[in-house]
Amino acid sequence: MRSPGISADANGGDTVTRKRSDVAVAPQWAYLSLGSNMGDRVRCIQTAIAKLQGLAGTSVVARARLYETQPVDFSDQDWFVNTVVKIETRLSPDLLLAALKNIEAAMGRVPNGIRFGPRPLDLDILLMEDTVVRTSRVTIPHPRMQNRRFVLQPICDIDPDLRHPQLHLSMRRLLDRLHVSEQQLRRLPAPETNADPETDGCTAAAP
Repeated sequence: MRSPGISADANGGDTVTRKRSDVAVAPQWAYLSLGSNMGDRVRCIQTAIAKLQGLAGTSVVARARLYETQPVDFSDQDWFVNTVVKIETRLSPDLLLAALKNIEAAMGRVPNGIRFGPRPLDLDILLMEDTVVRTSRVTIPHPRMQNRRFVLQPICDIDPDLRHPQLHLSMRRLLDRLHVSEQQLRRLPAPETNADPETDGCTAAAP
């Protein structure tokens, strides 16, 4: 019988580290990535942040700048708007992931679309304290974050000295390792208004 807090399989099954209760005893910090390349991309990101702020036991404590970023892995699509937020939450990784999927669905994302293709909203858990989780549902740290300029640059806006719990390198160092010509991005001006979390934020065409 597996102990609470650890789920491991020597034959390649689920592996989970120390925190596995549905709701954390105390708030934990986490970094989330947000991206959109459909509709009014900036408004979509703003609305998603407002919805994150409304999650039970969760607050947004820091926000990175907004960036327009070149798509990766599937290049035949519009550029994205990306950012990263730091939250404090009492939700477990599983419950947090479920909440993010609900926000994506509420804002028009259709499941089983083109992998890495166009989407009104993409929400990912990047880091959660020093937790390492690998299950069929969730992987933390995000397995590709160290290769993504659109993730690393916004994290460095918040905390460039934050260390990856498995690679043991700072976000600044991981960003510096990327080739300067890879994954172009440009900083966007700060949006003038906040979004209403009750609206979908993605339906209007981008100007």
